[in-house]
Amino acid sequence: MDGVQEAELFVEENGVIKFTSASQIKAQKVHVEGSQISVEGSIDATDNLDKGGEVHLFGKDIFLQGARIDASGLIGGGEVWLEGSFRGKENTAYASQVII
Repeated sequence: MDGVQEAELFVEENGVIKFTSASQIKAQKVHVEGSQISVEGSIDATDNLDKGGEVHLFGKDIFLQGARIDASGLIGGGEVWLEGSFRGKENTAYASQVII
């Protein structure tokens, strides 16, 4: 698929999608969906020439201890969604807890 990059940065352990502290990803769009998501590494969706990118983390339980998430850009920031769309309007998961 064009523009989609699969990598083994994510680890599934006991039903939890984990992005470990040693993991780093740089992409214009990062979209992760799962029941439980744990991010300890860095997600970089910055753009030095344009508007920042998109980071979407949709899940019931989202844990971001030690995470670094950046979607800044030269002409404006991008978007970071950490639980889904407003009141689940766009068929995305609505988190019951987000721990930062």
